[in-house]
Amino acid sequence: MCADAGALMRVTLAPDRASVTSVVPLLPANDRANTDATLAPDGNTVLFLSRAGSGNPILYRIRLDAPGAVPIKVADMPVPEITGGGGLHVHLVAAQ
Repeated sequence: MCADAGALMRVTLAPDRASVTSVVPLLPANDRANTDATLAPDGNTVLFLSRAGSGNPILYRIRLDAPGAVPIKVADMPVPEITGGGGLHVHLVAAQ
């Protein structure tokens, strides 16, 4: 779950999936915009974009099955130049 511009949360459901039993942060508090969390095909890793200020986004991954896991940088995400003005927003929609 993405809460605000900097928080990614792990939501745990009850066994019957009818209610939420806990919500805990995946990341330590920071001043970055962390967005576009996407579950990796292994089902145990989340990929997400992180941006400091107006800089280009960076792709990170974090394990869900390792309590206390630390985000690991995967790659800087290049943002193509746009001619004619307008802004370009990079979004992570799938992972392979």
